[in-house]
Amino acid sequence: MLADHPDVQTIWFVAEWLIRLGALTVVPLRRSPAAAASWLLLLFIFPVGGLLLYLIIGRPGFPAARERRWRTLRPFFADVGAMLTREAGGDGGATAAFAHTLGRLPCVGGNDIELIDDYDAVIDRLVADIDGARSQVDLLVYIFADDAVGQRVAAALARATARGVRCRVVFDPVGSHKWRRGTLRLLRDTGTAVREALPAHLLRRHAAPTCATIASCS
Repeated sequence: MLADHPDVQTIWFVAEWLIRLGALTVVPLRRSPAAAASWLLLLFIFPVGGLLLYLIIGRPGFPAARERRWRTLRPFFADVGAMLTREAGGDGGATAAFAHTLGRLPCVGGNDIELIDDYDAVIDRLVADIDGARSQVDLLVYIFADDAVGQRVAAALARATARGVRCRVVFDPVGSHKWRRGTLRLLRDTGTAVREALPAHLLRRHAAPTCATIASCS
C-alpha cells in the first residue's frame, strides 16, 4: 500500500513535526496560557487533525469582512481622539500612551475607579445604576443568563425603558451559549435592543471573547 512506502512515511513524519514546531511559534500568540497549552497538546498528539480543527475555529482573528468594517471606523476614532486630546491636554505618561495604543483613544481626566470584590454587590450596583439612568444604558457582557440574576437585571432594564431610557445590551454568544435563546427572549420582552457580539458560524472565525463586563449608564 502507498501508506507503507518508506518515502510516504518519511514525508508524513516530517510534516507532523513541521506542524508541531510551527504550532510552538503561532499558537501562543494572543492567547491565554491555558488556551495555548490546550491547543499545543492537541496539535502535538494529533498534528494533522489538530491543524484542520485549528484552521476552522482556532485562529484568534477577525474574518476579512469584519476587518474591512473595522477599517471604515478608523476616521471616526481619529476624529473622537483629536477632540478628546484637545479637551484633555497634557501628557499622561507611559500608561496613557499604552492605553492610547490599545484603544486608539487618549486618556482623559475626571475618571474614578471603585473595586467591588463581592458578586452580589456588583449586581446591586449595576441594578442601582440602571435604575438611576436618565438617558441611556449600554451594557456589554461576556455571559448573560436568563437565571434569577439575569431576570433581575432585565427587570431593571424594563423599568428604565418604561421611563424613556434607551437600553442596549451586547453579549457574547459563545460565553452565553447555554442561555442564548432565553436571554434574547428575556431582553427583547423588556424593550431592550440586544445584539450578539461576533456570532459564531461553522465557516466563520470567531475572535476570542472578552471576560469583561462593561456598563455605561447616564
